[in-house]
Amino acid sequence: QARADLALQSLAWAAPLLDKTGASRFDGSLAAQVKGSGSLAAPQFSGTISGERFRLALPEQGLDLRDGRFQAELSQDTLVLKSLSLRGGDGSLTGQGRLGLREGQPDLQLALKADKLQVVSRPDRLLLLSGDGTVALLARKLQLRARLKADRGLVELAREDAPSPSEDVVVLGREDRAAAKGIPYAVDMDLDLDLGERFFLKGRGIDAQLGGAVKLTGRQGLPLRGNGGIRVVKGTYAAYGQRLDIERGQLNFQGPLDNPGLNIVAMRKNQEVAAGVAITGSAQAPVVKLVSNPTLPDSEKLSWLVLGHGMADTGSREFDALQLAAGALL
Repeated sequence: QARADLALQSLAWAAPLLDKTGASRFDGSLAAQVKGSGSLAAPQFSGTISGERFRLALPEQGLDLRDGRFQAELSQDTLVLKSLSLRGGDGSLTGQGRLGLREGQPDLQLALKADKLQVVSRPDRLLLLSGDGTVALLARKLQLRARLKADRGLVELAREDAPSPSEDVVVLGREDRAAAKGIPYAVDMDLDLDLGERFFLKGRGIDAQLGGAVKLTGRQGLPLRGNGGIRVVKGTYAAYGQRLDIERGQLNFQGPLDNPGLNIVAMRKNQEVAAGVAITGSAQAPVVKLVSNPTLPDSEKLSWLVLGHGMADTGSREFDALQLAAGALL
């Protein structure tokens, strides 16, 4: 027979064990009362484990979960998680589950619920989520299932002309992420994501409100796939020195996530001839063409799009601007 009482006021010392790069912050307190009986070959355990003031932060990624606490009970070879709660911004994450051993392998079942949980908060990114999901780990296979809706979201695209080091630059002391070890489990993921009514995309000339829903699926060894559609509810696109109204903006996912189908029309209006661009095809093979109302030759469309008048009134300097715009389109 044995009895153990444990009290740790701070777990900050464990942060380097969880993240050798030092980019994360981890802390909290832990208390446990455990009893053991039986034999060495077949021990029987019981007791309680609790934690408070847990915090997990990844400043570079904008993640900061705090005020974490949990209550768990130990019965034989199973740890039953009675309650779990974390705060992210003004929202919360709660959960229940259990962790046991089956044939020497961990058997995890966890149910989670998010309520306006602030997952990311950076100057260029913001994401608040609500919804529920499950996490299961059995026989070295990790299963993730979730249905989530964005309460609020913002993505600001970085400027294309911002400087960045070339691929052959080596930063001393920085671990090679490509050489980092992957997850030692087969991952099976199904995620239903609804962008909600307050999701915005800005940068590189785009200022738009997005909507729609996408189902993301991931299988071990295969690229992430998407099924669904994202649309522009309203927005503008700055191009050729003009601000174009996005009349139609649709990204259709039916396969690899990095190659959605495109159906986009952006127009310059409030003039005698409305002119703009239409983009179809896919993200990896887009097809761009000029459009106008009423229909005109492409040279006239381009002139109305860039200059706001027809070719007949085009001067030599304006003609140079048209050549640059035509080159960008081609």
